[in-house]
Amino acid sequence: MLAALPQSKAATGPSAGDNVHLMAATPQSEFRWLTIDELQQAEDQWCDLADNAARPNPYYGPAILLAYHRSIGIPGGVRIASVWSGEGTRARLDALAFYVRRDLRWGWPVKTWVTWGSSYFVSTEPLVRETCELQARKALFYGLSNARKDRTLLLGKAFTASSADPMRLLDERLDGQSILDRQSTLDRQAVVDNHERAVLLRGPSPEQYEKSGLSRKFRQNVRRSIRKLEELGNLEFKTVTAGPELLAAGRDFIDLEDRSWKGKQGSSLKSRPKDLKFAELAFASRSVPHISCDVLSLDGQAIAINVNMTVGNRLYGFKSAYDETYRKLSPGSVAHYMAAQSLLRNDNLIMADSSTVPGHPIESIWPDRLACGRVLQSIGAPVPQCQFDHALAAERLRLSVRAHTRDLYNTLIGRKVTVVKQAKPCDQSTPDKK
Repeated sequence: MLAALPQSKAATGPSAGDNVHLMAATPQSEFRWLTIDELQQAEDQWCDLADNAARPNPYYGPAILLAYHRSIGIPGGVRIASVWSGEGTRARLDALAFYVRRDLRWGWPVKTWVTWGSSYFVSTEPLVRETCELQARKALFYGLSNARKDRTLLLGKAFTASSADPMRLLDERLDGQSILDRQSTLDRQAVVDNHERAVLLRGPSPEQYEKSGLSRKFRQNVRRSIRKLEELGNLEFKTVTAGPELLAAGRDFIDLEDRSWKGKQGSSLKSRPKDLKFAELAFASRSVPHISCDVLSLDGQAIAINVNMTVGNRLYGFKSAYDETYRKLSPGSVAHYMAAQSLLRNDNLIMADSSTVPGHPIESIWPDRLACGRVLQSIGAPVPQCQFDHALAAERLRLSVRAHTRDLYNTLIGRKVTVVKQAKPCDQSTPDKK
């Protein structure tokens, strides 16, 4: 199997022995560690998986991840796990994930994998092919836990909502079960933390969305902003998806963001050469996810731009910026509002995910919510209940300390703090499976 890929002669990561050989996970699937060079050679299979994943993750698509690798660089401790089916030229990539090993994360030694992502990556959800989701997940866990011989914990970000979540409308495969329950057959699993972010679901017409999805105050404010902007000149909104026009929009976005508070704070793409190169490579890529820009312009000059990524039939927000000269006229909100109208008319999309932190202003424009968070799972030999509970409590404490430290820092430098809104309670954990 996997004759289409060269065998790795040198192992990467903490253990050489488990990196070189293929491990049979199920009769139809095989688990294998890959190097980044091997993954690049399989870019066609990678793109196919990204477009057909049960839970799309644009940040693990080649357009974003390879741009990051070629500019900023993937840390040396990151390991690439994959699941394959078929042989030779017919080999098919069915799962792909990026992990770091953290065996002492909770103060006592236990094999622990944590999904990897940079500060640009909102999601670290593994790419798992929809048509063989359960089988591929089993193979992934089989390889990570050394054929289930090792006590192994996995910590990662995932959708954690119950069937009442809007995702239920998009995925009838859930059959009334929580998304968390569907992800694996495990001894134990629990939600570490849980929050919501804004999404926009296809369904209502733009007219219905206007009436039921937006508050009366927001409708009045956005109409006033549009009217005042139109009084200043020719106001135009458009979405650009490819070619020189997309590259030009990308350059405009980079300049616009650098002139904003992000540039003053040193967090814009243009603030660091490696981050700038990352953005330029991503805009130039023709791979998955597909980059696009929503551009709001006044007399041909961009005053607000949203950068988006499309995978399959879902769109994900990546970055946004606006010209602060027009702050009082809320060009950012106007751009998001016009983008929502455009998305609801697009029959090729079933959902748009804002990818924003809880409390972001877009929540007043995109009315639907997606519950997500961190999930702790036991994926190998059974971990004693007391140790699992200790790891869960320690991780929650770790996140709490980080949040309070961040809030204190933001207060000291005078930065506005976003309050994280907790999602409604869902299935928090599962008992031992005998």
